[in-house]
Parts: sequence; structure tokens; C-alpha cells
Amino acid sequence: MINKFNDIALEFDSLSIGYSKNEPVATNLSAKVNWGENIALVGQNGSGKSTLLKTLSLLQPKLDGSISINGKDSDHLDDKDKAQFTGIVLTRREVIANMTVEDLVMLGRYPFTPWHGRLTKEDLKKVSNALEATGIYKKENPC
Repeated sequence: MINKFNDIALEFDSLSIGYSKNEPVATNLSAKVNWGENIALVGQNGSGKSTLLKTLSLLQPKLDGSISINGKDSDHLDDKDKAQFTGIVLTRREVIANMTVEDLVMLGRYPFTPWHGRLTKEDLKKVSNALEATGIYKKENPC
């Protein structure tokens, strides 16, 4: 498991993305993203934005090049590292009935839980702190 944070959160070099090596969507992509930076990915429909995000989130294999997450080559990340350091919200709408904001924020804690997936009191405290920090609710309304 990765315990120490590097300055660079994500780095990719000479990256080729797509669904077939014979017809890549994009090639020779390179960038570095530091922790805390916000990045906008802008382009026409069908230009490869979602394909790039899926590849960088390790949901789809890269065709060529390298991806490094927190200083570690993506080919050498174990499942726990992948769960803790990658995530994506795509534009496809999912219908999730009866899910509260707290439930949604709690989903972010599951990569840090034991195999049974139960949240601890510490996890619930972190969820409560996140909701308070973003102004979603005040401290006197705990989860």
C-alpha cells in the first residue's frame, strides 16, 4: 500500500489510449498533475476525453506509454492502492433511489475499510467532518 504522498499525484508519459492498438483514439499524451490542482479537460464530443479519464482511472487498459499515480507505476499498484488513489464520475446518469448525501459521502470511505466493508466510528467522524467542512450541514447534525 502507498503510505507517503509524493508532490506529483498523477503523471503520464507517451500515453496512447483507445480500444485497439490499430486505431488509437489519441497518442503521445504526457502531463503531470500535482496534488491539489484542478484540471479541466475540454474537447469536442468523441475526442477521447472519457477514454482518457477511464484509462487514467485504470478502468480501461492503456495501449502504450506509462501512468504513474503518487510516484508508483500503475502496472505495480495493488487493488487497495487502486481503490484509494483512483476514482471517476462519468456523465452517464445512474438512478440511485433513496440515497442521502451522507450515504454518497460514505462511499468514499469504503476503499479504507476492511474486507467486510463496515465503516468504523472514525470513518463516520471523517464523513461528518467532510460534510461540515463543505457547509452541507452543521456539526450538531451528525450522520
